[in-house]
Amino acid sequence: MSLVLTLLFWALSLRARKPVPSAGSPSRPEPRSGRHRARLFRLLPILALLLGASGLFHGAPALAQNTPVWSGTLTVNDIDALGSVFGCQDSAETAAHRCEPTGALTDDDFSHNGVTYGITNLTYKAQDPPANPEGVLSIAFDKSIPDSFKRTFILTVGSETFNLADAAFANTITPRTILRWESTTLSIPGWSVGAMFAMSLEELGPPAAPTNLAVTPGDGKLELSWATSAGASQYLVAVTASTTVA
Repeated sequence: MSLVLTLLFWALSLRARKPVPSAGSPSRPEPRSGRHRARLFRLLPILALLLGASGLFHGAPALAQNTPVWSGTLTVNDIDALGSVFGCQDSAETAAHRCEPTGALTDDDFSHNGVTYGITNLTYKAQDPPANPEGVLSIAFDKSIPDSFKRTFILTVGSETFNLADAAFANTITPRTILRWESTTLSIPGWSVGAMFAMSLEELGPPAAPTNLAVTPGDGKLELSWATSAGASQYLVAVTASTTVA
C-alpha cells in the first residue's frame, strides 16, 4: 500500500509543482495545465491497477463450494468370481452383488438438471503386475452423460477423490455411459470383499479467488503475480481509469 500512496502523491504533485528559474537565466513561461493533465491521464491506468490490485491482495478470497448430488454406501463384492474385479454390477447373477438398495449399494440413482440417472456399475480392479500393471476404477450409468456432467463432477470413494474430467469413456453400445480411470498409481486401500465404502458425486463450484497477488512496477509496465487457484484455467485482469483529473 505504501508504494501505491507514494506514486499517487508523486502523480498529484506534478500538477502543483512550478519550475523555479535559476539566477541569471531567462524566465520561461509556465507550462500549460493541459500538459500536466496529459501526464496524469497516462498515469491513471497504472494507479488504478495498483489500487485495485492492492485491494484484492488484502481482501479475503471467496471459497469454492461443491454441490452434493448423490451419496451412498457400497458393500464390496467379488464380481467376476476370479478375485480380480470387486464392487457392484447390475448384470451380476447374484442379487446381493447388484448396484441397488436391495443389493450392494444403498442408493443407486440421482437427479441432475431434471434428468434421473441410475448407477449400474461401480467396480475397482487392483494392479496385478506384470500382466495388469494399472489399477482400473469404473462407474457406469443407465444413460449417456453430457459433457457438462463429465467436466464438472467428482467421484469420492472412501478417502480418494476422482475427477470425472480425468476419466475416459469405455466403448459401449450406448455411448458415454461408462467412465474408466486407469493408472499405474491408482489405488484404493482396503478395497476387499465385505468392506464398506462411502461414495458420493459432487458438482464442482467455481474456483476460489486467487491469493498472494503482488504488483511489481517496471519501466512503463507492471508485473502481476499470484498463487494459482485449483480448477482455474484462465484469469481476468480488469483495469479502469477516469478521464478527468480533480
